[in-house]
Amino acid sequence: LENDIIDPMPMIRAIVADLKAGVNRGRIAARFHNSLVRMSVEACRQIRNESGLRTVAISGGVWQNMRLMNLILPALEAEGFTPIIHTQLPPNDGCVSLGQAAVALSRLQG
Repeated sequence: LENDIIDPMPMIRAIVADLKAGVNRGRIAARFHNSLVRMSVEACRQIRNESGLRTVAISGGVWQNMRLMNLILPALEAEGFTPIIHTQLPPNDGCVSLGQAAVALSRLQG
């Protein structure tokens, strides 16, 4: 993470190298998931260092992947963060639609 930008190229290069080397695809997938979690936690660390925020909202379609969710929650907690997750609505476009409806209702009601 540099200048608030996550560079995926080292991870992609590692995946390509592993594929060429014949590494088991399950192992490659695990490394990919672990890398996503490490990058996410590092981004949260940097934001905390700049803002002091310690609560992290885990949202978006990628977090429907239970392997990622099961990795990110303890990783964030180990770093002193308080992660919050969806409990009543899905973490993907369903919530986007609900948010759009809430904004529309608010505008209609003035």
